[in-house]
Amino acid sequence: MECTKCNSTMHKNGKAASGNQQWRCPECGFNFTAPPEQSKPKLGMTMDQFRSKHDIDYIVEAALLKLDKNTIYEKPDIYKLCGLAASSQGLGAAIESHGEYYGKTGGKPYFSHPDTIAELKEQGKLN
Repeated sequence: MECTKCNSTMHKNGKAASGNQQWRCPECGFNFTAPPEQSKPKLGMTMDQFRSKHDIDYIVEAALLKLDKNTIYEKPDIYKLCGLAASSQGLGAAIESHGEYYGKTGGKPYFSHPDTIAELKEQGKLN
């Protein structure tokens, strides 16, 4: 480390009570306490992070798992919960592959927690 006062090479001079490294310049006597090392940014991403950005099926499943048992959702709601545009390639197929989360009435799909969908199908409200 170079001294900021005289540009000489500083030497380690123990640790401060905070645990930070102390430095002392042998030429001018300047003392310096170095701040703690900042953590290095982590490179790369986990498989879950990658899939949550690029795997439509994964994104849809994660959103459907969060559906509230007492709420009925329409398709645009599901798109919003997924954070995807309705035009996203494969989105419709990914949603419909999770049949336990939806039922139809009048040709229009509705979504909810699987227990709620099952109950509404049993009551004849959805098919």
